[in-house]
Amino acid sequence: MEQFLLHFKWLLKNMKSSRFDSLAKTIDEMPARQIIKAIELERMMINEDLSNQRISAAGETRSILNFCRFVAAAKWRQRAAPTTVPASHIGFYRRTVQKLVNAGELPVEAEEQFERAFSVVFGSSPGNARTSPEPQTV
Repeated sequence: MEQFLLHFKWLLKNMKSSRFDSLAKTIDEMPARQIIKAIELERMMINEDLSNQRISAAGETRSILNFCRFVAAAKWRQRAAPTTVPASHIGFYRRTVQKLVNAGELPVEAEEQFERAFSVVFGSSPGNARTSPEPQTV
């Protein structure tokens, strides 16, 4: 497991695309049983980067942290606070939650909880969340 975590950290740091795109590609390709640990590692790396002022807490960083917090809350059957994320991120987050639920890594209620926490994205409903351009606070 330690080797997996080191490899995951190396992949994220050495990819040329955005942090979100690197995370999405890595998570999409890994087995469900490793995803929660990878998400937790990503949260820890972001927190370390924030504490050392290597990154800003805005934009995709905030989106990833919100998703990491959601997964942690869902794992422990806790309620996640509603939040906004870029419309382009919602599909990956939804797909990941479904993958984790289907594999038994998250409780079945996590899918419904996800829709409650992330359904208002840029002021839109889940059906058109990918196209609405104006961000709004939930």
